[in-house]
Amino acid sequence: IDLFLEECPKLRDDLRRAVRAGSAKTLAVAAHTLGGALSAVAAGRAADTARALELIGRGGDLSGVEPAWDAMEAELEALRSALMAAAQEEVDLLRGGGR
Repeated sequence: IDLFLEECPKLRDDLRRAVRAGSAKTLAVAAHTLGGALSAVAAGRAADTARALELIGRGGDLSGVEPAWDAMEAELEALRSALMAAAQEEVDLLRGGGR
């Protein structure tokens, strides 16, 4: 979880730059990379959203990228919050486990 939380902002920023630049190829690569990271933490819905962005990039028509990007941002924020809560619960459990 910690590694994902550390790497996710960079992956999100790479994807954001690709969206803003209008680069279909870069979008496809960045979305694929982020999707792999999301799959590694079993974030299925977010990984599906990344896959949708990857397919938009591979198709080369970026006209539908903004709603997909908005959905990706929402998924990443929800996931970040959930992972941070899970990490805090683990810390709390470890601290309390020594009693």
